Amino acid sequence: MAERDRVEVRDSARESNAATASGDDAASHGLGVFFRELGFRPGLHILDLGALSGSTSLVIGRRGHHVHFADLASPCDLALQESAAAEGSASLFGADRMVREVLGYPNRTFDGVLAWNVLQQLEPVAMRAALDQILRVTRPSAPMHCVYQDVGPGGAPALRCELVSHELMRARPIADRNLSTGYTLKGLESIYSQFRYLCLFLRRRNGLQELIVAS
Repeated sequence: MAERDRVEVRDSARESNAATASGDDAASHGLGVFFRELGFRPGLHILDLGALSGSTSLVIGRRGHHVHFADLASPCDLALQESAAAEGSASLFGADRMVREVLGYPNRTFDGVLAWNVLQQLEPVAMRAALDQILRVTRPSAPMHCVYQDVGPGGAPALRCELVSHELMRARPIADRNLSTGYTLKGLESIYSQFRYLCLFLRRRNGLQELIVAS
C-alpha cells in the first residue's frame, strides 16, 4: 500500500456482538467485512486456499456462491525440497513454478479469496509467488480474508480454519504441521503492499489475527 492512512486497524473485541456455545474465540469479525465487500450478487466464485472444508463449502453455497479449493502448502513444501536438493537452497523459481501449477486458473477468475492460515505455512519465496498469482486470478477489488496465528519461540502447531456460519469460524490443529514464523502488524502491511487496502483486526485471545485485503 502506498499510503499508510489506508490501513485500518479495528479492535475486534469491542466490535463483537456474536457469541456461541464454543465461546467468543469462534466469532470472526473479518468475515463480516469479507461478505460485505462481496456484495449481494449471487453466483460468485470464491477461491479457498487450503481449508478443504465441507462446512465452509456449505455455508458459502447457501449464500449462492461457488467454492473452488486449492491446496498450496503441501505442493510448495515438495517443490522447495526438490529445489533445495538440486540447487542447495530453496529457489523462487521452484516455488513460482509450483504455485503457477496449483493456481493455474485464467486471469480474473475469482471474486474473493479465503486464505486462512495457509500463507503463513509457506516459505517466504513461496508466499511471494502465491500473492503474485492471487492478484492475477482475482478480479479487481476482490476481497481476500486472511488469518494468521501467533508463533512463540518454540513454534506452534498450525491450525486449520473452517466456517461455522457466515460470521463464525472454528480452528483445529493440523496433524504433523508446525509453524516457525510469526508476523507483526508492520510485517503484514509490508507483505500485502501490492494490494489495494488493508483492514487489520487486533489479535484475538486464541492467537488468531484476521485481515482483509483487496486486489
